[in-house]
Amino acid sequence: ECEEAIADLANNLEKNKPITKIKNLWVKQNGKVFKNEIRNLNENIDTLPFPDRDVAYEHKLWRGEPIRHFIACRGCAYRCTYCFNSAIDKIYGGKGKWVRWRSVNNLIAEIKETITKYGGKVVYFQDDIFIMNKPWLKEFAEKYRKEINLPFHCHVRPNLVDETSAKLLKEAGCYSVHMALEAADDYIRNVIIKREMDKETVYRAARLLNENGIKIMLQNILGLPESSLETDLETLKMNIKCKPLYAWCSIFQPYPSLPLTEYAANRGLLEGDYNDIGPKFFETTIVKLENKKEVEHLQKWFAIASSHPFLLYSGLLKLLIRMPDNKLIKNFYKYAYNKYRSYKDNQLYGIKLEGIS
Repeated sequence: ECEEAIADLANNLEKNKPITKIKNLWVKQNGKVFKNEIRNLNENIDTLPFPDRDVAYEHKLWRGEPIRHFIACRGCAYRCTYCFNSAIDKIYGGKGKWVRWRSVNNLIAEIKETITKYGGKVVYFQDDIFIMNKPWLKEFAEKYRKEINLPFHCHVRPNLVDETSAKLLKEAGCYSVHMALEAADDYIRNVIIKREMDKETVYRAARLLNENGIKIMLQNILGLPESSLETDLETLKMNIKCKPLYAWCSIFQPYPSLPLTEYAANRGLLEGDYNDIGPKFFETTIVKLENKKEVEHLQKWFAIASSHPFLLYSGLLKLLIRMPDNKLIKNFYKYAYNKYRSYKDNQLYGIKLEGIS
């Protein structure tokens, strides 16, 4: 974590002092790399100052955005194998409590300050999982509705969505959520990526959120190690049953240090090395897959097919994803995907933009 390390670096540079022994930093100087110790985690994150948003909001483009972003906690209690939390846990092991919550009053104070100074129509909580701490959520629901009362978006985990948490989110003013399914296949979901939940848990969470009027972006990953085109199509079918507003999906990229990357590498499932990884996780992957082109094309059609199931059940989707990968098809995919994603994104946050409602 950066706050204390960056302050030490800035102070030392300003005073022309050495920077090679600052904890949390690796410093390369005169060809030598100084690998410094990790400092203990700050377990009272209320002590941190609010971010200096002027750096972004002095620009009209960002100041005019209707969404304001906040973070209520740090860390995640889960260790899904595709997530950075599994890798960073090794770095900070023994250095303090990883999951830490700000007080509700501290968070409310930052939101008030930001909305008063910059305006905003929607609050977006960027926490890995916003509903891990049920007593905190109850206090938040009471105070947020009373003191802020703006629609908000947050991230939830299916096994933590119960009648109480869904009701609290609704009462607080939650408009929409991100929630991850990732993969329908039980072995891939629970053994390969360690999501540790059954299908019924996901269905129940989706039902409770939908019943409470909370819109869902259901997240998915295609092209996982040991997956196939058929298992990815099963994931699409499960999305259709969950009835999200937006079925979002990416293609797995084996970034360094992730347990899932190590799993794939140890089984010879990677093509090339890390230098071959592209800048995005929406186009392709270096994981070896049968029917790779079809999986890449499925990613583009996934959200549309979830909203329009006849594409899948009529057999039209399989024809679409098997079409040859030429310039015309690529441009069509890009246009359809970007247009649909823009439309659904704005529905997800309740924002009306010119030409899109």
